[in-house]
Amino acid sequence: MPAMTADELERKALRIQAVVEEHTLQEHGMVPMFVRPTDYQLPTAEDYRGMAPHRALKGKTEAELGLPPMHIWRAWENTSANTGYYLGAMSYRYRCTSDPDVLAICRRTLAALKHIYDMGAEFDEPGFLTKPYGGVATTQSSGDQLQCVTVGLAAYRHIAGPEDTRTIDEMFTGFADYEIRQGYWPKPGGYFALTFDPGGWDWTKGDWEHGVIYAPVLYHAWLATGEPRYLDEIQRWYRACENDTKWLGGIADRRWSLHACCTCRAS
Repeated sequence: MPAMTADELERKALRIQAVVEEHTLQEHGMVPMFVRPTDYQLPTAEDYRGMAPHRALKGKTEAELGLPPMHIWRAWENTSANTGYYLGAMSYRYRCTSDPDVLAICRRTLAALKHIYDMGAEFDEPGFLTKPYGGVATTQSSGDQLQCVTVGLAAYRHIAGPEDTRTIDEMFTGFADYEIRQGYWPKPGGYFALTFDPGGWDWTKGDWEHGVIYAPVLYHAWLATGEPRYLDEIQRWYRACENDTKWLGGIADRRWSLHACCTCRAS
């Protein structure tokens, strides 16, 4: 497939933005994961009739796990990530266009992420990034969602005003502190029917698949506060992962410790 020209890429981006703005936005500006291709509306139980259970349920039903029906949780599964990516995309668009309407979308989308953040704080504790199935807080969370939200927040912070910058920094430090407290490990019942050994991350088995999730948010918490403990945590990840040859080429040079994983810095 030939590469798109700049004009073609811009038209495609505007079409996607139009679909989001005109059809898929949910309350508070959240952007769900799945909509129907025919009318861009959230799916119904009928759309999922006959669908095989998801492998992460491990043979249990949604009701047994305290989850909503499949058509709800599947539609909302990556809402935090999608909303974060949308914030990032609109932030870059504003940097190219200086369009005040785009900046308004950025501010609204940050408010959507803050709404999710606040739901998680009230449901569990500050820094818990809940998956808002059906628009409400749940026990479910995952690190990859945090990684995506971090990308969006970091992109917008470059152009945010003082009030939004304070909100972003509050979220960065809240997320980072939560992960430190939890040992970068899901709580029981925090990821479908999968179970995790108690006690937090096994630092003898560090891998960059997880290190690159948490190093950026720790880095941005350090930028927000100047507290060296966040840098200490980044170094901890590097020490744990330096022998991992599958991800990032097995980087062992400590001089990379503030650069290689903190890619948001260059946003």
